[in-house]
Amino acid sequence: MTQFVAWINNPRSQDDFNLLAKEGEKISSTSAHVQTCDAQSAFLSFGSNLNTSILQQDGQIYYVSGSPLWSNEELNALSKSASPAEALAAGYKKYQAALLDQLHGNFSIVVFDIKMQTALLATDRLGTRPLRYATNGNTIFFSNNLDLIRKCKQFDATLSDQSIYHYLYFHIIPGPRTIYQHAHKLGAASLLRVSPQGIDKKVYWKPSFQQDRYHFPEARDELFRELRRAVDSGIESEKTGSFLSGGLDSSTVSGIFAQQFSGTANAFSIGFSEEGYDELDYARASAQHFGLHLNEYCVTPKDVFDTVPLVTQHFDEPFGNSSAVPTYQCALFAKRSGYDALLAGDGGDELFAGNERYAKQKVFEKYYSIPGIFRWGLLQPLFLGALSGVSFKPIHKMKRYIEQAVIPLPERMLAYNFFNITPPEEILSAAFRSNIDFNEPLNEMKAVYDSCEAENFIDKLLVLDWKFTLTDNDLRKVGVMCEAADISVHYPLLDEKILALSCQIPAQEKLKGSQLRYFYKKAMTGFLSEKTLNKPKHGFGLPFGVWLQTDPGLKEIANDSLSDFAKRDIMTASYLKKLNEQHKHQHASFFGEFIWIILILERWLQERKL
Repeated sequence: MTQFVAWINNPRSQDDFNLLAKEGEKISSTSAHVQTCDAQSAFLSFGSNLNTSILQQDGQIYYVSGSPLWSNEELNALSKSASPAEALAAGYKKYQAALLDQLHGNFSIVVFDIKMQTALLATDRLGTRPLRYATNGNTIFFSNNLDLIRKCKQFDATLSDQSIYHYLYFHIIPGPRTIYQHAHKLGAASLLRVSPQGIDKKVYWKPSFQQDRYHFPEARDELFRELRRAVDSGIESEKTGSFLSGGLDSSTVSGIFAQQFSGTANAFSIGFSEEGYDELDYARASAQHFGLHLNEYCVTPKDVFDTVPLVTQHFDEPFGNSSAVPTYQCALFAKRSGYDALLAGDGGDELFAGNERYAKQKVFEKYYSIPGIFRWGLLQPLFLGALSGVSFKPIHKMKRYIEQAVIPLPERMLAYNFFNITPPEEILSAAFRSNIDFNEPLNEMKAVYDSCEAENFIDKLLVLDWKFTLTDNDLRKVGVMCEAADISVHYPLLDEKILALSCQIPAQEKLKGSQLRYFYKKAMTGFLSEKTLNKPKHGFGLPFGVWLQTDPGLKEIANDSLSDFAKRDIMTASYLKKLNEQHKHQHASFFGEFIWIILILERWLQERKL
């Protein structure tokens, strides 16, 4: 018979953790202690998470995180007049597990039936809200935070060496993996049903790329109509603002926000003193274009130093995307300015083909338009064989082109990974390598890439990025850092109807020739400023590697972290020494980023005394 230990949201204090560890006690006025029919305790801790709604009714507990919408207008009205949890209760009674056909928007939900010992967990189509679950024998744990699961005495908190390798490889741990061997993330568009008979998990939605009815004027008008609706639904109060980096996406969301908002809309931007990282000029241009009031903050090395402990505390597993720091600083800046919610521009690049790697891969894919007999029988034997040692520049360039082109997607995307530039045996200790399957990262990427039913490889790359760039990376970064700053966040561009519209745009219109986001830019012509439309692609990065060369505080924390990490026998001491030298004398930004990855891993482990 299945036992449940369910912890949802963050307890308010360490005292709540202590109470949770004691079976059979009522936890607190903000929590519920329930009893399963086999007399095993189940705990649900109702904490102070933002955008969370919980209801206990008729022996069932309903949990909603996010801003779900219903196809059923009565349920939509109930959600607004009462609470999202009350709407979920009514929807579950009416539709049972089929409620996911009616439920839309950004959400994660749990329906926990105490008497029947059943649970239903589900996430939205892009996994904007986290859910984790773990098993130990016939006990299942579920929560939105691994740290809560780890506090349970029955949970086996053994670390996963394979997941640590994934972290070093991807700089995050892609789901369904977690840092623990026996815990899992519930992925995007996933439904998990638990009963005394066991666990059943499935993906309840996949994108449908139906692009035969595309007409630009109708698609453009639909994009604006849905964007206005999505932005409007994210405006919580007069204390709502927007992230504004100055790029296409944040400028679009902020511009529509300015039009929809009554009064002067406020946007928040982050700058850097380092050349090549600061984009405030573009943010100022967008703010002026739309009549936004722009609030600016310049991130310093001290901000980075001060934010490291917060990053390791708030992420429930190691998270190495260094742009978490400016994201947090921007959210904190908005909170200190009196704001309670922010509109974010995440998702446009991954929906409408805005990343440079898409255009780059298109160049390599052209190789496959050459008849196979010429590729296999002439070009490859000639340039990779007979002429491989020739240094004449045009021949050498053709050789390099073919070498990369013959690597199939998505493997070709990994050519510049640290572990492909430097052999793993040079980076990792022999003991650690013995526990690792080095093919797993690629296998997991291939599984996602191959699961996409689109005909064009561009759409397949987009779906790959929905998983690895959005769900596993950017949405976790923004969501966790906004929560750490005690400010809620909404993602208008990731609205389900905009996602569906993006699937109707032909790949050749998303990326026309080498023109990234062709449809999107064409649609936004006349709305965005010319400076924004013509802005070169720029990542939201942190100049950690550059600052690490000169800032004493960052040098100290990096050196201490690498020294402590060397004792764990995960990486070789010789490679850590080499990495330091490469950072000092070769490419400070590139190698500094890997130092950041290791620093965060070590500090995260220390934070949890692991």
